[in-house]
Amino acid sequence: MRFVKSEPMRSRYHETRLNWIDRLLVRTYDREGGLNQNMFREDFLNIFLHGTPRSGKLFDIKTNNYKLTHRLLNNVQTRYDFGSIDENLVHLIEEIAQSFMYFGRAFYYLHDDNEKDETKIVSYSSESIFRFAGKTIQYIPNRVDRNWDREDVTTGRELRFLDAQKILYFRWPASIRGNIMSLNKVLATLDKYDSSVALKFQSQVTHDNPNPRNYFEFKKWHTIHDLVLFKATKKIGWSARKYDSSKKSDFFDCHRWILFRRLQLELRDHTLNQLSKQLSRVGKNYCPNYKIDILATNKLPSIAHLDDLEARLIREEASFDEVIDYCIMS
Repeated sequence: MRFVKSEPMRSRYHETRLNWIDRLLVRTYDREGGLNQNMFREDFLNIFLHGTPRSGKLFDIKTNNYKLTHRLLNNVQTRYDFGSIDENLVHLIEEIAQSFMYFGRAFYYLHDDNEKDETKIVSYSSESIFRFAGKTIQYIPNRVDRNWDREDVTTGRELRFLDAQKILYFRWPASIRGNIMSLNKVLATLDKYDSSVALKFQSQVTHDNPNPRNYFEFKKWHTIHDLVLFKATKKIGWSARKYDSSKKSDFFDCHRWILFRRLQLELRDHTLNQLSKQLSRVGKNYCPNYKIDILATNKLPSIAHLDDLEARLIREEASFDEVIDYCIMS
């Protein structure tokens, strides 16, 4: 195994055959997932609702060097094309949240182009990047470099020690991580024992018995399934898109909307706080006293407004429509 100081390498291992040594250092995830898991990921990652038109600035950026700030934030590389700084920040926060859902962490690396006087902030998969003893390390398994004009070359394993002054490192806020991890375990179990499992208990139609009597009460099973789901999501507020259930009241739905939206906003604000600290740290490579602080403006929903809305809902001063409109449409 080679030990080198280098830039990170683009890597995806979901289609790579890994041995037991590789699996110790490469964190893979289930790309398929189940119905409940996929629905939760989609709903949770929709921190910014793109269908809602907005005008004005979404983020308030305070810094002592606007030229450097423009250089850093104008070239954030996400799965979308480069846009305005506001658009780049929206996509960046969503991608960081997505990495949290799968790996519990996110890594970005600064690539400088001195000729163009540009700095690109590029995302790297957290599958093989980890931190150990204060160092940021990328593990590269055995790989085959294929070449059309000469023989393929097999390279050995590498541990790449990354430049800490160019790494942006993000991780779950402690107040959210435990609840999300616990919920994912419950959702995985519910997906494993979904309705297809319940159907196996039903008697099968045969030639001798074309109308078998069914003793399995699917309705009761479905009720228990919902109770487990709602209990597991009590602290988070997600309702698995079951908004038309006769088992729930409008107040129940509104209370859960507020809980779930607050969770998203808490993650958004925490990520903005981490981003401010990380950019302030790496920015000192270009300007010794560099500092930046990024906050959401009043064009975006806020936790303070949600708290006020919840208090007025309890006092019966806020309508259900007002709560739903703010949580869904804002």
